[in-house]
Amino acid sequence: MRKILFIVFLIILPVFVQAQFLLKGGVRNAALGGTGIVSSNDLSAAIWNPALLGGLDRIELITDRRQFFWNLDNDNLAFNCVSVGYPFGNYGTLALSTSFINAAHYGENKIGIHYGNSLFQKRLSLGFSVYNYQKGYESYLYTENDPFYEEFGFKKSNFDFDLGIALQISKNFNIGFIAGNILKADLALNPNDSDFLPLSYGTGLMYNWKKVTLICDFLFETYEKNKKNELLFASGIEYKMTPKMVLRFGNNNYNMTAGFGLKLYSKEWSDKFVDPFTSVEFVNIKGFEIIMDYGVQYPLSGLISSYGDHFLGIKINFFNSTTEVDKLKDKVPPRIETQEVEVKVPDYITKIKQDTVYTLKVKIDTLIKKIVMRDTVRIYDNVPSELLLKSAKELEATKNQLAGMRNWNRALTHLLIALKYYYSEQYNKAINECQNAIKIAPKLTLAYVRLGSIYYRIGDVNNAKKYWKMAKKIEPENAELKKIPEKYFN
Repeated sequence: MRKILFIVFLIILPVFVQAQFLLKGGVRNAALGGTGIVSSNDLSAAIWNPALLGGLDRIELITDRRQFFWNLDNDNLAFNCVSVGYPFGNYGTLALSTSFINAAHYGENKIGIHYGNSLFQKRLSLGFSVYNYQKGYESYLYTENDPFYEEFGFKKSNFDFDLGIALQISKNFNIGFIAGNILKADLALNPNDSDFLPLSYGTGLMYNWKKVTLICDFLFETYEKNKKNELLFASGIEYKMTPKMVLRFGNNNYNMTAGFGLKLYSKEWSDKFVDPFTSVEFVNIKGFEIIMDYGVQYPLSGLISSYGDHFLGIKINFFNSTTEVDKLKDKVPPRIETQEVEVKVPDYITKIKQDTVYTLKVKIDTLIKKIVMRDTVRIYDNVPSELLLKSAKELEATKNQLAGMRNWNRALTHLLIALKYYYSEQYNKAINECQNAIKIAPKLTLAYVRLGSIYYRIGDVNNAKKYWKMAKKIEPENAELKKIPEKYFN
């Protein structure tokens, strides 16, 4: 049985030796067909394109576990990867990664240091990775007396590095470029032989459309001597089904892929503190998330597992941002509180529960026979009167106001998040949050004002004027709009 397993190992080993160290971590990337040159939106960017680390705004750790050829007994062919990153604000993001492939009596290890930063309001990002590559064979029955290994040893290591660029062409369209294995590190055990890593050049395209993300990558690998150069193609599609679940599909030269991402836990909280030296008050917003990623690929050719290859990863991130409270007073409404207002009528006390920051005064000058219910609003009446129709209309208007205010509260939550992204210079995310607020509450003036201000900040004056004009149509006497020069409304 051991000889049979060894023969199987010899059959599959060339597949991994030829593509050694080219397998990249990130379960999300694997489920999207093996794309990531411009679409990596988490710490997997360190491996796929370090330039994308410039967009990372949180401490993050990701893991990746893959077991191949499940229907082969005791083959022990697996891939594992762990990465951790820490953002330094305007100074960029630093990340560390380690990955290793285990096959029967053979292993490959790769340790990387990665750095990326964004420039020009995050429209241009640059990054690099430095790797230490190691490969080795285990000393066991079939190798321990082999004169080749006695002369040249069982292990070899070398260094190489990658460079990456990412460009934000428009709000929805991004493009990325990478150059990998620039030194073409030689990992041959015998100094007279050569086993160079392939020099690779790649480009990736990504387009966001509502809840759908479309991705396409091209990678050209150049090999030495008898190995044929190869053009690799990969594409993927990601659909945000719910705020907690994302579906993924993809394909490449060799595999069909699918998978999902599931947010297992999410917590966000805030607190205030005062600088004892300056007496300046700050608000601190923190958050913590745990996300599970799953992927499966089915080979289109070669050695095919009847079960497919299954990948599983866990992503943990922690974000922390601090802003002066005075900077928020003119931009964020007061804290949303729940209050109860009592309206006294003959023989009854009706309680109206308001989930809003505004005070609603309800005047009831007659009792209505019907029971009108809306959430926690209940009005009781037993006495018919001539003002029945008038009072019914007033109550209907009251219900509509309460329903509208609930939408305003949801919209204001999005605007608060938009403000956080604005101060961290993540303007595209801030724009998306403002647009979500407008969808929920189309009559909320503040959403249009803030969206126009964000566009003005990034130099898009036309869109700024557009949304400021929309705000003025809704509320011509708005105090913030009066501060804006009249030329922007002409």
